Amino acid sequence: MARRFLTILLGTGLALLLAGLLGSTSPLLDLANLGQVPVALMTGLAGLALAWIARRRWKKCLYGLAGLVSLAMLWPPADAPGQCAPDAVRLRLAWLNTQGVTDPAPLAAWLEAEQPDAVAFAELRPGAAEVRRAMRVLYPYAQFCHRSGNCGTVIHTRVPPVNVAALARGDPQNRRALSAVRTGMRLGDGTPFNLMAVHLSRPLPLGRQREELAELEGHIEQPADTIILGDFNATRRTATLRDFASRNGLVVAAADGPTWPVQWEGHSALPLIQIDQLLVGRNWAVERLRTSGNLGSDHAGLVADLCRRI
Repeated sequence: MARRFLTILLGTGLALLLAGLLGSTSPLLDLANLGQVPVALMTGLAGLALAWIARRRWKKCLYGLAGLVSLAMLWPPADAPGQCAPDAVRLRLAWLNTQGVTDPAPLAAWLEAEQPDAVAFAELRPGAAEVRRAMRVLYPYAQFCHRSGNCGTVIHTRVPPVNVAALARGDPQNRRALSAVRTGMRLGDGTPFNLMAVHLSRPLPLGRQREELAELEGHIEQPADTIILGDFNATRRTATLRDFASRNGLVVAAADGPTWPVQWEGHSALPLIQIDQLLVGRNWAVERLRTSGNLGSDHAGLVADLCRRI
C-alpha cells in the first residue's frame, strides 16, 4: 500500500513539474508553477523513498534519479544582483496591497519607521478615507491608475513627480481593466527613472494575466531605468512573470519571505508564497528586499533598498 501511494505521488508530481516546465506555452500549464516548491519537495522525497525500498538495482537508480531531479527544482530562480559602488545613489521604496486595511495607524507607523522615498499601493479603495488622508500627510503627491482617482493602484511620493501616466483604460475596479500607473521621478543627482505600480488579475480566468502584462509592456519607457512594484498574483517561478521580465530586460527580486496570506478570514495566518514583486531594469541593483509585519492587510508589505549602477 505504501509503495503504491508513493508511486502515485511520484508520477503525479513529475507530471505537474513537467507541466510547469512547459508553462510558457500555456497559462493552464503555468498554473503548476504556483505550487512548484511543495510539489518538487514531495516528489523528490517520494522518489528517494521508492529508491530506498526498491529491490532491483535499475529501479533504485530510476527512482533515485527522479527524486534528485525533482529536488533540484527547489533551487531558486536567479535573483536581481545587488552590488553597487559605495558612493552610488540609493533609493528606498515601499509597496503594500491594502486589502482589508481600515486602521491607518499601523501603516503610518511602518512608513514613518522605514522612511521610503515613495510608496505604492494596490486596492486602496475610495472608501478607505482615513487611510487615504493619512497617506496624503506623509506623501502629498499621489497618482492613481485612473484619471478619475477611482482606482486602487496608486503611487505616493514626497516630492512632485516629473511626469505621471494613469494607465487604466476603462474601469480598473474588480479586474475589468489593467490596474497600473507610471510616475517619472528624479534621483538626488537629477538622474531620471520610471516607477510603475501594478495589480494583476488572479491566474483565473486563464490568459488574463498575460493580456494585462502585454498591455503593461506597451507602457514601459526606458526599461533599463524602470522599477515595477506590484501584486502580480504570481510567484517568481511562474513562466508568465519570468517571460514578461525577460522580454523587457527586467529581473525579479526575491524578498526575505513570503507575502501572502498574512491573514485569512480575519485571523492571522502563516504566509506561504511571494506574490508581491519587485522588478528592476539593468541600471538598478537590489541591495535588500524585506517584508513587513501584519499591517491589517492579507498581504505583507515590501521595502526595497536599491542603488543605481551607473
